[in-house]
Amino acid sequence: MANLEDKLVSMCQQDGFDLAEAFFIASGIRDERELASYMQKFEGLCSTISEDPKVKSASNKVEKAKAIFDWLWESKPDRYNSCNKLTDALDNQLSKEKKSVGDCGGLTSLYNSICQRFGISVLSVHAAEHIYSVLTMDDGNLLVIENTNKDGFGNGSDRGLIQNNKQFVQAFLDNLSHRYQSENDNERAFIQDKLALKIDPDESWRVDSLKSAGDSKVSWDTVVDAYREILEMHPNSFGVLFYLARSLEHRNKEWDTFEAMKLYKRALDTEEADTKPEASLTHNCLGLKYVKMKKYSLAQMHFQKSIKLEPDNDFSWQLLGEVLAKRGKYHEAIKAYEQSLKLEPDGNCLATFGIGDAKRAQDATANYADLCPKFLRLAVNPRF
Repeated sequence: MANLEDKLVSMCQQDGFDLAEAFFIASGIRDERELASYMQKFEGLCSTISEDPKVKSASNKVEKAKAIFDWLWESKPDRYNSCNKLTDALDNQLSKEKKSVGDCGGLTSLYNSICQRFGISVLSVHAAEHIYSVLTMDDGNLLVIENTNKDGFGNGSDRGLIQNNKQFVQAFLDNLSHRYQSENDNERAFIQDKLALKIDPDESWRVDSLKSAGDSKVSWDTVVDAYREILEMHPNSFGVLFYLARSLEHRNKEWDTFEAMKLYKRALDTEEADTKPEASLTHNCLGLKYVKMKKYSLAQMHFQKSIKLEPDNDFSWQLLGEVLAKRGKYHEAIKAYEQSLKLEPDGNCLATFGIGDAKRAQDATANYADLCPKFLRLAVNPRF
């Protein structure tokens, strides 16, 4: 299986890779003989379609794409079911029994793979948790195809994310992962997520998926090893660096904290760092490490950078207040705490207590009566 996974990753780095072969591997094909068998069945299906008079007489790619679409619906009018693997969709398509074929993922991967065999470049579009085929016409307009609807040729929705074939394979793997998760098959879901990230972690919207698995039933050792493997292939991926660091912190073995710090720093050194939503959190994570090491000036620098990236983050303001107080800058600490309370007035008891502590340190004779009602109110429902 590992060799085929590596083959899929390698294929997806190239233009014009074989869609059918890619989707078969993504569907869980386990050895070369099984893959060869499915490829033979797929070629047989394409050969049968090529003999259809409408397909033969088609004079342009739109007519041919429509003829292929119609042939599939005429051969299997009852097409929709819950099968999202290309292997299942092909088996159902070829079955002599009256079987429905697949869901939007299975049907779209089948249709797009067949079109590729006929020299028609068809991409995919994701909209509202649904997958459509999309064909670019000669005039540049998009023709969107809904494969789960008999009248869906040209009637799909283009209000979504148009994906190239590599992204479609990743989305296909992601959909399978969701299916396995719904079946409580965490191990298989983890394999799908890992493979999607190997293809390109920066094109995946679920780079945190392996860490999420660690939060459930997959061991942190397994999660860490997976992220390490992906990092070897994509050493400058902000997401992989960040989530490997987070996973190491969760595992919490000897030296994990020090390695996590190095990874956070590497993540912040990547070109894409400031564009990532996790960048602010990365600075906070580093700042907290420096607080534990009593390197308060470095901690302050990172909390300030976090605020610069995400000025409405009340927690970052609270952390800044704490480190300023530790540095004896009580007036500035109070201002930071007050900003945290302004952004999150309810349940932010630590910021409120921080103001009190800073004022006590600043002036031993300060009157704290004005804070007491707020202490009592927040103590009923503290946020932390």
